[in-house]
Amino acid sequence: MEEMSEDYKEILDRMISFPLRSQIKIDFDLSKKHFLLSVPIYTSRGLIPSSVKEYVEARKNHRFKPHETTFQFEGRAGVKLVQELPFQFGFQPGLREQIVAFWKLAKHCHRLLMELAVEEKYRSALHLDFDLES
Repeated sequence: MEEMSEDYKEILDRMISFPLRSQIKIDFDLSKKHFLLSVPIYTSRGLIPSSVKEYVEARKNHRFKPHETTFQFEGRAGVKLVQELPFQFGFQPGLREQIVAFWKLAKHCHRLLMELAVEEKYRSALHLDFDLES
């Protein structure tokens, strides 16, 4: 069998790390009264590229909207998106829409992290390694 080209490996990496609705994990914390949604948004077969790692580390102590959303490392080769949603006992209006919005946000964040990784890998080919000062 012929060895797989780098382009095909990259396509497979994108497919493997693409966030699926079925991967959304939903937990809840009764004491804090919130749902905790999480989904993997980036997975690498090796170590996380430095540009992706720097992007996530720069935001590790920041929570952004909607709700309380954060990036978290998942082992040495992955990143997940985590969101806290407040809940009330009884009927939870709009929960389904919030989960769909979370999934859409996860897909957007996945694309962002993949673009960072691709730019790092192909920096010289994309002419991103020139000095703006010159």
